[in-house]
Amino acid sequence: MDDGGAAPPHGDDVGEFVAWVLTLRSWSAAWDALRKRSDAGDFAFLGDVVVEAERHRPSDGGYLPSNLGSIHDFARALLAKSPTGSAAVELTRLASVGSDAALALQASHVASQQALDTAVQLFVGPAENAAVHRLRELLAQELLLRNPEAASDPVLTAWWASDRPADPLQWLPPVLADFEHDAVLQKYDLGGGSCAIPFGPYCDATDNVSATERPHRALAWQPQPEDPVRTARLAAPFDPFWKSETRTVRFDTPLGPDDVADALLSLGLDALAGIEHGPRMWCAQLTPHDVWEQMFAATANGGAYGSGDGAGIARLAAAQGMAALMGLPADGSFEDVVAAADASTWYRFDAQSDWYEQVAWDSGVACLAPDRRQLAVVAATDTD
Repeated sequence: MDDGGAAPPHGDDVGEFVAWVLTLRSWSAAWDALRKRSDAGDFAFLGDVVVEAERHRPSDGGYLPSNLGSIHDFARALLAKSPTGSAAVELTRLASVGSDAALALQASHVASQQALDTAVQLFVGPAENAAVHRLRELLAQELLLRNPEAASDPVLTAWWASDRPADPLQWLPPVLADFEHDAVLQKYDLGGGSCAIPFGPYCDATDNVSATERPHRALAWQPQPEDPVRTARLAAPFDPFWKSETRTVRFDTPLGPDDVADALLSLGLDALAGIEHGPRMWCAQLTPHDVWEQMFAATANGGAYGSGDGAGIARLAAAQGMAALMGLPADGSFEDVVAAADASTWYRFDAQSDWYEQVAWDSGVACLAPDRRQLAVVAATDTD
C-alpha cells in the first residue's frame, strides 16, 4: 500500500509528526520528510523523532510498532551518515535512549558508512554519561575491525590510552590478532544492512569425508567434569539466535588426522544422529580464523532473521568462545587465547541430519588440544 499524497504536518512539533506516522499504511512519505530534514541540517529534529518514538516502546523492551520502528531506524541511519557537528551532538544525546543493542547498531552504522577520520570525531571531548562511554567502546571495536589504519589513528590511540570507565570490551587489545582479520561485517546504508553468509551446509556429494558410506569407527572417550560456566561460554556466540549443542570429552588415545570425523560421530551428538562416515557428512581441518569467523559472524549478524549484536560485542564473544573451546579459564587474557590458538588444531563440520536445518545457517566447530586427546565441540543451526 502507498499513502500517495500523504503530507507531513507543518512545523517542528515532533509529537504531531509521530502521531501522523501512526496513521500511515506505508512509511515512504515519512522517510522523505526525514530525509529533507537531514538535507537541511535539522539533525535535532531527527534526534527528537527517535526520542519520541522510544516513548511508544513496550515496557518489556520489545519491538516498536512497525511504522514507528521504521522512522526510528531511518532517523538514526540519517544521523550516522553525518556524524559531525550537530549530528554528532544528536548521536551522543541518543546514546542514552534505547537499549545496548541500539547502541551497537548505531556504532555499526557509523563505522560502516563513514571514513575513519570522520568517525573518530565521536571520540573527541568528554563523554557526558555512561551510555556515551559505551557507544565509544562499541564504535572503537567496529572501526578496528573495518579499518587497518584504526590501530594507529592518533585520536583512537589517545582514547585507548585514556582513563575511562570499565567495560567488558576492554578485555580486547586495540590490535587485531592474526585470526581476527577479514571479518564478515554488515554493510549499512539508509535501506538497511547486508553481509555475506559464511556458514554451511557444506556437505555435498563432492566435498565430504568419503564418497561412500561406511559405519563409523567407535572411538573410546571419557566425559569431562561438568562445567556449566564453560558450557555457557561455548554456546554464547550462537545464543540466542541459534539452536546449539556442545561436548567436551577426552579420548583414550590420541586422534590422528583421519580419526576426527569418526571421533565426532562417536560423541552421540543430536546434530549427527543417523549419520555415518560418508557423503552425508562434511569435516575439514581449517585455521583458527575459520572457527573464529563462525563464532564472530553468528554473534555479529544473528541468523536468518535476528539482526545480531554487532561487531564489537561479537569480537569479544568469539574470542571468549575460542577460549572455552581450548579449555582456557574465563579469567584468562586475550594473549592466552592467541598463544593457545596456534598450538591447537581446528575443525569445522556439518551434516545432512534432521537436526541441522540445511538452509544457510549451519555450523559445527571443534578444537583438538595439543595432546590430540581432548576434543571440544559446538554444533549450531538457526531454526527460524
